[in-house]
Amino acid sequence: MTYPPDEFESLEIRYDLRLFLRLFAFLRPYLLPFLLVLLLSLFSAGLELALPYITKEAIDQKILKHADVISYPGEEEARQKLRAIPEAIFLPPRSILIPTGSHRASADARNSVSSYYLYKRDLPPEEWEALISKVKSVPTAFFTQDILVIPYADLKNLSSSDVWFLRKNDYRGLLFLSMLFLLFLIGNFFVNVYLAVILQWIGQGVIQNIRLTLLNHLMNLSISFFTRNPVGRLVTRLTNDAEALSEFFTLVLVTFFKDIFFVAGILFVLLHFNWRLSLWILILAPFLLVIALIFRAKAWSANRVIRRKIAEINAYLSESLSGIRVIKLFLREKVNQTRFQRLNREAYQANMRQILLFSSFHPFINFLSYLAVGLVMYFGGHQVIRGELTVGSLVAFFAYTQMFFAPIADLAEKYNVLQSAMAAAEKIFSLLDVKEFIPESPAGKIPEHLQGEVVFQNVSHTYDGIMDVLRDVSFRVKPGQTVALVGPTGAGKTTITNLLLRFYDPVRGRILIDGVDIRDIPQKSLRSFMAIVTQDVFLFSTDILQNIRLNRKSITVEQARSAAEAVGASHFIHSLPRQYDEPVQERGATLSVGQKQLLVFARAFAFNPKILILDEATSSVDPDTEKHIQEALKLLLKGRTSFVIAHRLSTIKNADKILVLHKGRIVEEGTHSSLLEKQGFYYNLYRLQFPEERNPL
Repeated sequence: MTYPPDEFESLEIRYDLRLFLRLFAFLRPYLLPFLLVLLLSLFSAGLELALPYITKEAIDQKILKHADVISYPGEEEARQKLRAIPEAIFLPPRSILIPTGSHRASADARNSVSSYYLYKRDLPPEEWEALISKVKSVPTAFFTQDILVIPYADLKNLSSSDVWFLRKNDYRGLLFLSMLFLLFLIGNFFVNVYLAVILQWIGQGVIQNIRLTLLNHLMNLSISFFTRNPVGRLVTRLTNDAEALSEFFTLVLVTFFKDIFFVAGILFVLLHFNWRLSLWILILAPFLLVIALIFRAKAWSANRVIRRKIAEINAYLSESLSGIRVIKLFLREKVNQTRFQRLNREAYQANMRQILLFSSFHPFINFLSYLAVGLVMYFGGHQVIRGELTVGSLVAFFAYTQMFFAPIADLAEKYNVLQSAMAAAEKIFSLLDVKEFIPESPAGKIPEHLQGEVVFQNVSHTYDGIMDVLRDVSFRVKPGQTVALVGPTGAGKTTITNLLLRFYDPVRGRILIDGVDIRDIPQKSLRSFMAIVTQDVFLFSTDILQNIRLNRKSITVEQARSAAEAVGASHFIHSLPRQYDEPVQERGATLSVGQKQLLVFARAFAFNPKILILDEATSSVDPDTEKHIQEALKLLLKGRTSFVIAHRLSTIKNADKILVLHKGRIVEEGTHSSLLEKQGFYYNLYRLQFPEERNPL
């Protein structure tokens, strides 16, 4: 089995921006909520950015509030090199105390460094004396008039109360920063919960609008469009592709803006902390950009292939399941399974190519992230050793570095969704761009007191633009007449009814109803006074009653029941367990062919059309059922203009007029008896069907 090429695969990557702009058009009803989401995303990014900074302040200002004690080999030489260091305190015999973060000492003066807790005097004299008396028991502690210094390792030699007295401001500050950290964390949690809910609301609303737009568009397309495109492929547009867009709006769109805010904020903070160290992170950006561009192109192609394979699978499944009886009857199960295995394998291979692509891209992002952390560790550690960077700042730098690559890795994970959405958007908008409509006339004429006169004037038509299926057909049907259309297969009988129903417009000529060109009649009005009964019966998955009424409110329950009585359908309906409320399975699977045909006759009768079309309507029923239908037809055809297409010529003997078609032309016209008398084309057709009649005249 082969399918026509996908008409919705025509765009290339250069149309990305156009697709985005068209997608954003569906956001207009949700513009204010979407702007609120963007503001909350910015706020959430700010809360997350503040967390490492709070950690840095806790380490530098409360936990490691320390000084470096540096030993130097030559006192005079060191004094010359270290003289310019602000807040430096020279200690005997050859050491200098430097508060961390208050200096930039030369590297060659730092051959021996020890870390000490530094306390700058901010107490009244009596409390200061009490504090000094508490730490005198620690031999390694020393103090001046305004500064107390004690090694961190020796703080354990003090009692808990003494440590509290010494560092009570640090304890209080650490508690404040911890509570602030927790507050920001909880605030960010609730902001993200609200964002998730409102994003789902926006996303589902947008997808609902897209699906409604798609369905309305499909309902208005001409029949010729559906003859070229498999149903499964169109269903894919409304299901899989629409769902891919839902993920775009709920998972990708705001994440993209938040990550942009996040990356920009991290860069600002890093450059503010230490622009030299930030350069070692930014130096990796070109590598990331190159691999992202390569990945972007390959991911786009891979996603388009996947979407196409999914559409092919859906189309094949739709066709196979609809024709399951034929498959079983002709023992095609193995053939169909083999065909499906091939399609399934192609979809599997397309997905595996995409997986391999992502399995290399995401680890590359992680590699760059850890490489950046290693660079920060090495060069940042050098700066800490030289006193150019605090320990808290280095810890915050580690956190910001990982946070810098986290949104990039997140975008890499979401890139699959993004590409799927763009591939789906490409197909959806290509479908929406199809303009195969039967045009409506601005005149909008509706015949008053419709009589049902039908006139074909020199009508010609072609489906493919090459071969005419109708050639210069002209005839007139008076109101209330029954016209039979006969002829071999492909003669143009069904085309006449398709043109009358205005499923297509004729290439040449015109069709009049009560003197009005049907192109000037609104299509809904035109079809409202017509009904058609075909050999291929279609029933909806609802109950018996609604299959007769088709949810038209103007048809009452009593009218529907009366229609079923008139055509003889009530006999089998009353035998059903729930009668008119009996559920009808898909396409009427639990009903016989004759029962389905009777329901469609009841439907046509209930709609009370002025023009009735019967296309091989009795060919699928048994003789007994046909007898009931023929009786019902007398009532159904009375007072209506009727077109009857029949291969069984015995069913049209009583037609007011018979049109004999051959190769798109009317070759004979008349009543049954007059055509037999001519002994022409119709006579030969009749003799072929009834060879036993020696004298059909």
